[in-house]
Amino acid sequence: LILNGTLRMTAPQNEGPIFVRAEKIRQLSLNQFSAEKVKISTDEFYKPQVSLRAQTVELTALNEKGEAPAGTEELDRIKYDIRNTTANVGEVPVFWWPRLAGEGTPAKVPLKSVHSSYDSDFGMSLETEWKLASMLGLTEPKGVDLTLRADEFSKRGPGTGVDMDYTSETNFGHLKTYLVHDSGEDRLGRLDSRNEIVPEDPLRGRASWQHRQYLPHDWQATFEISYLSDPEFLESWEEREFEYEKEQETLVYLKQQRDNWAFDFLNKWQLNDFDYTMTELPTAGHHMAGQDLFEKFTYYHDGSISRIRERAGDREVAGFGGREDSVLPDMLD
Repeated sequence: LILNGTLRMTAPQNEGPIFVRAEKIRQLSLNQFSAEKVKISTDEFYKPQVSLRAQTVELTALNEKGEAPAGTEELDRIKYDIRNTTANVGEVPVFWWPRLAGEGTPAKVPLKSVHSSYDSDFGMSLETEWKLASMLGLTEPKGVDLTLRADEFSKRGPGTGVDMDYTSETNFGHLKTYLVHDSGEDRLGRLDSRNEIVPEDPLRGRASWQHRQYLPHDWQATFEISYLSDPEFLESWEEREFEYEKEQETLVYLKQQRDNWAFDFLNKWQLNDFDYTMTELPTAGHHMAGQDLFEKFTYYHDGSISRIRERAGDREVAGFGGREDSVLPDMLD
């Protein structure tokens, strides 16, 4: 039993150690420790800048075989169970969670990142990212990265969301959600009409999902869903995504591609009524590149037919359209 002690745990393959400071630290067995009223940090200072605080902590040191290591040179990972946890910046708690559990290398804790800043629109900001599976006491599946975002903005309000990236041999995708109780105003430009925009509903957010699935016989399917609570949310809260990434769409896209030809089918709908959107219900296309004809010509083809509907606010125009491009370049040598 150690009173007011510090437990320093490290492994050779990691960049740095993890420090566990507690009012009481008990060694339960060769590789098991428990502690009460704990501060956990990768910072060696007694008062760390960023830390996890907990009522109780249980740590089990394991080697590659899942057994007690003979020494620090065999230490491979740490199994942890942490109760009544707060995330602290200095001495100030900014987040609480009832239990964190999982396994990881000693230098890796459930807190992924902390970012603090100040600006005139959002005030003092504190943005944190957490390993969600660890916080739920689960083991994260292979190829899946689950992140919980927990933020606070002094001039706007609290916000939270879940991001998920996943990949496997047959698919990959990305999920992004965010919800904020916004008590402030949007300032989007120099014009008066673009400043001091008060949201109609202070509860604002977004949800988007992009998925690619590889199917038999050279087919692939792409699914996208995007929902925004209001026209200004993305520009105000996700400015980089608004400026540089692809537009927000809801669609299903199928494509079969072999050699130098492809068939594709696109259905695109509109979830956000306030956006200008061209929906396609559906579009079918055929494409061919560099097809030899009689060893004399090279043939290129790009054709599509669509049922198109354009909508901007209350105005709507619908109809059928098509395109056909065929090219026979100069004769081959």
